[in-house]
Amino acid sequence: MNISSINGSTPQLGRLYKEQASGEGFQAALEAASHTNDAVELRKACVGFESYFLQIMFREMRKTDLGEGGIFAKSNAEVIFEDMLYEEYSKTAASRGGIGLADMMYRQLSEQ
Repeated sequence: MNISSINGSTPQLGRLYKEQASGEGFQAALEAASHTNDAVELRKACVGFESYFLQIMFREMRKTDLGEGGIFAKSNAEVIFEDMLYEEYSKTAASRGGIGLADMMYRQLSEQ
């Protein structure tokens, strides 16, 4: 089975995950907001960063083994679904106030 065409058919998705993993997405959004002095764009960048931070935190929390796994391992589809689910959880949490990281970053960056 050749799966190389799967990556080629969704270059935007691959680029998005690469940007998130390296922090390039936040850096680009921050630079765009600072060049235009746009408070709304700066706020979006800070919320996006908090969302990504929460996503990483949720991922690491899921790695803990509480012994509830049973005898069957999770399928690849289940792992992908959980990643997508927790990504949406992190976006929702960050957009509704989150843990306050976005607010602190926005205050600090808007002063500069």
